[in-house]
Amino acid sequence: MRGSLVAIAVLGAALAARAQAPAPPQAPAQTQSSTQQDATNQQQSQGQTQPKSGKHTITVTFSYDFRLTPACSDKVQKGCVAQFNVYDLSAGYKHRTKLFSIPVGTVAERGMKEYKQTGPLLLFESGKHLIGVAAQGPEPQKLESNPMACKTWVEVP
Repeated sequence: MRGSLVAIAVLGAALAARAQAPAPPQAPAQTQSSTQQDATNQQQSQGQTQPKSGKHTITVTFSYDFRLTPACSDKVQKGCVAQFNVYDLSAGYKHRTKLFSIPVGTVAERGMKEYKQTGPLLLFESGKHLIGVAAQGPEPQKLESNPMACKTWVEVP
C-alpha cells in the first residue's frame, strides 16, 4: 500500500492510562501437586514470578495520509484502503496477533485523517507489548501495509 500511516500518537500512554484494572489473579488450583507448589515457591523466592494476565482495552490514535492511496468507496474499488488492522507484534512479525480492525469510514477528500479507536476488552499478559497498525486493501487480495512501519511499545500493568 502506498499511503502512509503517519503516527500512533499517545498509544503507549493510552494503554497504560486507559487500561482497565487487571483481573484479580486466579487462585491456585486445589489439585496442584506438591512438586508444582515447590517449583512455584522456588521461582518466587528467586524473583522469577510468573507474569500476570488481565483484561485491558487499547486505544489507538493515528493519522493516515490518503493522498497516495485513497480510501475505498463506491467509486474507488481497487488500490485503496478498506480498513486498518491493529496487531500485537510482541512475538515478531510472523507471529503477530490481530487485536481488532478500524473501518476507514467516509473520507471526503484525499489528505490527512485522524483516527481514534478503542478495541474490545482483551486478555493481555503484563509486561511490554509491541503494537502496530496496518492499512488493508479490499477483497479479494486484502493486501496490507507492514504494521512494523507504524508501531510503538506499550507497558501493560
